[in-house]
Amino acid sequence: MTGEKIEISVAGMVAGYEVTLQTQTSADNVADSIQELIKLLKSQGATQVKFEEKGVPPADSDMPLQRLAGELDIDAATLKNFVGFKDRTVQLRKASQIMLADALTMLIFSVEKGLQESSLSLNEFENLISMNGIKFEYPTATAIFNLKNVGYLNAKLYDEEKKLSLAPKGEDNARKAFGALIEGVSPKRKVRKRKKSR
Repeated sequence: MTGEKIEISVAGMVAGYEVTLQTQTSADNVADSIQELIKLLKSQGATQVKFEEKGVPPADSDMPLQRLAGELDIDAATLKNFVGFKDRTVQLRKASQIMLADALTMLIFSVEKGLQESSLSLNEFENLISMNGIKFEYPTATAIFNLKNVGYLNAKLYDEEKKLSLAPKGEDNARKAFGALIEGVSPKRKVRKRKKSR
């Protein structure tokens, strides 16, 4: 199939040693790639040249989404409309409009289950918040304290190592929040409007 990656190995004997060259190419370019490697080996005096080819599974950039979907028992195609993964980061659709505790637990849950990270550093957490356009009216430490206070975070891990990981209660909240978001019944975050000064 055009676009499928094929791994090619070409081996030959050079000065009594076996030398192997490997490359990956598209399925429709296998013959040319084999000839190029054979030509390169023979230019070094190689004898007994042989080659092998095998299919290479495509890099699955959707694996984090698949893992998260499995954890939530939600179809990945549906979940893709609400959350995405790119370059080891999470993007939650309209995160800034979701209730703050829900959005934060959903993001941490996505990192833990989708990216298979056991915890986030404080800096990683702050970057995640910033990338998703979530803004506080108070310091990040206060948001973390609030999550700890309601039992959503592993308090011991944060107190001892300053790392964030969801407690079972936090995971339950994230699951419910994802379900509500997908069903269209997610409570919206209220943003206070500042009064204009005269």
